[in-house]
Amino acid sequence: MKTKWVVWIFVIVAFIPRMYSQVHYLNLDDVDIVGNSNYVISYDLTMAEDSLRPQEKSHDVIILEIGDSFSKSYSHNIYRWDSAVTLSRRKGSVSENASRLEALLPIDVLKDYPKGKMKVYHRAPMTGPVFCYEEHMPMMKWRIEKERKGILGYSCQKAVAVFRGRTWVAWFATEIAVPDGPWKFCGLPGLIVQVQDSKEHYVFCCKSVKVLHKEVVLPRYFYENSTREDVRDFMNQCYSDIYRYNRMNRVQSYVAKKDASGKTVFEEVNEKEKRAVPYNPIELE
Repeated sequence: MKTKWVVWIFVIVAFIPRMYSQVHYLNLDDVDIVGNSNYVISYDLTMAEDSLRPQEKSHDVIILEIGDSFSKSYSHNIYRWDSAVTLSRRKGSVSENASRLEALLPIDVLKDYPKGKMKVYHRAPMTGPVFCYEEHMPMMKWRIEKERKGILGYSCQKAVAVFRGRTWVAWFATEIAVPDGPWKFCGLPGLIVQVQDSKEHYVFCCKSVKVLHKEVVLPRYFYENSTREDVRDFMNQCYSDIYRYNRMNRVQSYVAKKDASGKTVFEEVNEKEKRAVPYNPIELE
């Protein structure tokens, strides 16, 4: 009797969980000091990784550290994992188990207010590179509206902008007179406390604002200088054929299937097989 293969049970054993396991630029003992913060703001981020299944949400925490002349936005989940790996390396361990990592936005943004520029550090999946590119700011042309609502005790005003394929609705608090927000958001006369796109694929909600003076550091990434357009093309190609991307990074892909007897078996993916992974980037254009 011929063996009958069923639909994938799960896609890539070496690719769990998701695609944000970083392995060669994690050492938080090797950092540069950017400056001292005045504010540390925490945002809950919900994200639909698959635009065809927007009801399935994933979660991350984004930290925004703001100083006199700069700010830094980054994923707290990635930072926690980096910290754990750094600690294990101090103890002489080479274990880098990312089985509990749930990082959704592998992008650090360092804004330089005096220069009017930001540096963006975008981590590729698995053992891929860290890209760095520079952009001018502010880039978003906000339309400030009259509508107001209270968030965390602040009186917030509404603003709308169309930016790289998404329509964004932001709520900013002039009581916190910094023209900043999570990720690349900036340019409003007050802190962006909440911001989401019109389809609610990305929703940033502030959960705490702390006046906190602490050193802000930037890991010394082994990054590749690039452009936003090249990084976007690289990521699109990566997710469109994840098996090929794994082979490029010397990561073997496996799939789990069942034979006619119901037994689960694991098979290596051959070079001719292709597999796309849902990809819903924050910037569509």
